[in-house]
Amino acid sequence: MSLSRPLRILGIGLLVIVVAAALTGCGSDDDSESSKGTTTSGTTTSGTSSPLDGWAQGFCTSVAAWQGTVKKTAAQLSKSQADFASASEAITSANDILIDSLKGLGTPPAPASTQAKNAIDELSGDLEDGAAAVNTALTGNFSTQSEISQASSSARASLLTMKRQISTTVTKLRALPDAEGWKQAFQDVAACHALANG
Repeated sequence: MSLSRPLRILGIGLLVIVVAAALTGCGSDDDSESSKGTTTSGTTTSGTSSPLDGWAQGFCTSVAAWQGTVKKTAAQLSKSQADFASASEAITSANDILIDSLKGLGTPPAPASTQAKNAIDELSGDLEDGAAAVNTALTGNFSTQSEISQASSSARASLLTMKRQISTTVTKLRALPDAEGWKQAFQDVAACHALANG
């Protein structure tokens, strides 16, 4: 009796250890499977867009924000002194943000050709020149409506030139060989649709 009781206790102890180990093993398998599923899911999601799509997204979003500000505020340039001051500040800020955003994008990813990089570099330089021209036109003390109208006209001309330069660059990029992916990127990225069709 005294010998069988310890053996029973030992047997029960071993059974508890085996069951615990089995349960732990099952938990580990489930965790690893779920984590694998998450990883696979994440890879699939991120694999739906190319690096060029991401670059195009940044480019088109920046340009669209700039166009929105210009469209909204340019009409105020020829109004009162207070409206003129507010609009000129908004446009100057939008120009700065656009240029900084394009610089922040850096060089477009492969397989972008030298021709593509040159077109983008040229656009960046043109936009800087245009922003400077707008800033010059809007800077000063304009005390009469005639002076405000003249400054407004000059600024609008520079803004229109900037808009054309953006459209020209988009057209150049979309005309490059399909292997470079620009045309597809402008089709895939929703923010680019207006630019691609404009």
